[in-house]
Amino acid sequence: MNFEPLLAAPWHIQLHAVAALTALFLGIIQIAAPKGTLPHRIIGPIWAILMTIVILTAIFIIRPRAPGEPFLQHFTFIHYIFIPVSTWGLIGGLYHVFKGGPNMKKHAGPFFGLFLGGLIIAGFFTFMPGRIMHDVLFNKNMSDNPYAYPAPYLYFLPGAEPPARDVTRPERAEEEAEDVSPAPDGARLMAVVTELSSDAYEGRATGSAGNLLARQFIIRQFEEIGLAPFGTEGFLDPFEWQRSVTEDGEVNKGAGNNILGLIPGEETGTDGPYFVITAHYDHLGTGASTDGSDALYNGADDNASGVAVALELARYFTANPPKHSVVIAILDAEEHGLQGARALLADEAIPHQDFALNLNLDMVSRADKGEIYASGSYHFPAMIPLIDEVATKAPLELLKGHDRPEDGYDDWTYLSDQGPFIAKGIPALYIGVEDHPDYHQPSDTADKINPETFLYSARTIQMLAKAMDEQLAEITASVEQE
Repeated sequence: MNFEPLLAAPWHIQLHAVAALTALFLGIIQIAAPKGTLPHRIIGPIWAILMTIVILTAIFIIRPRAPGEPFLQHFTFIHYIFIPVSTWGLIGGLYHVFKGGPNMKKHAGPFFGLFLGGLIIAGFFTFMPGRIMHDVLFNKNMSDNPYAYPAPYLYFLPGAEPPARDVTRPERAEEEAEDVSPAPDGARLMAVVTELSSDAYEGRATGSAGNLLARQFIIRQFEEIGLAPFGTEGFLDPFEWQRSVTEDGEVNKGAGNNILGLIPGEETGTDGPYFVITAHYDHLGTGASTDGSDALYNGADDNASGVAVALELARYFTANPPKHSVVIAILDAEEHGLQGARALLADEAIPHQDFALNLNLDMVSRADKGEIYASGSYHFPAMIPLIDEVATKAPLELLKGHDRPEDGYDDWTYLSDQGPFIAKGIPALYIGVEDHPDYHQPSDTADKINPETFLYSARTIQMLAKAMDEQLAEITASVEQE
């Protein structure tokens, strides 16, 4: 037996396991004990308490809350229905047990039936078979969630540990190398993320000194790569952003700066149509953490990683001129309501009317499950064949999803800088990983990134960007016909 996986699990997993095993053991004793004996009388209430713990901790086993997520957001509606039913049955049954009387069994029995029935149904949708069924019935993706544990009291059984996943997919290395030459540089990717997410940049909040340092660093990278300025002031495209609104309706504004560079297309020169690659460089700065202490939000995955990959794409297209003009747009004020992207698409000094296609990079380094999402094809089905074609060769598993209105909280359509593009009818894909425990936390630091996984993420994105440039005309023509 191997107890290490259970000992290493979060506290609610451990509590769930101990309560479930103890309830099972006591249940066997109660069945075996003669009625009326002391063990038979005292085990029932204890068993009920333990099963309540099992239910409550099972709720958290589905998926722990993301930072800032409402307490009940991670329920499925199955649990909204059957957890209260089960709890009501437990309370009603215990009431009649302690009340006693000649009709105790007659009154308590139906309540305990509700308790057990609700427990069974809720439990079924908590563990692996039920999560798979839930996905099939309700078009969700719960089974792929790394925080959705299978029944944890099975962890100690021989062979119960799931095999580690090889995220590098070496069988595709030769095919992938042909498509991304020159390939992204892993050391350079990590160097950019480590630099931008270091304490010296103070979390890169829009308008801060750390944000200015980040802007200067990115401009130096643009100059080194050889990009042509595309902003209204060299590489910069300044804009005003709304900080806050007072009770009197007065708008408190600040200065933001997008950073824009151009790679001329072989067929278009410096003119449109433009393929716009976006990544935001701002983050949350400094402030109070969830425990009330002062904290620095370094923002390594969110979104120093997207900036690093955008710079690698700039190097690739500089060495391999694209068919169409490529704009590398490193945007500001994303964390304040996508204000940098909105300003870019409203700036009359920028030929945004010729923006034809957008690839937005946000949180692309933590593909720890060996997969990354290309979100947006629900709105632009013409891009489905392109994504599927790249997915056959990509070193990471390239998935579609997180773009349907019925996904609710998991619909990413308007949650990052691709949103304003989509709102204007410009075909756009957002590529990124699902939220992890360090999202919008001070713990989002460069040391949490697996360099090999990050490199394969960058290579997957480069393959996608290359295909999008090559098929830009077909995509825009299909969208116009829809």
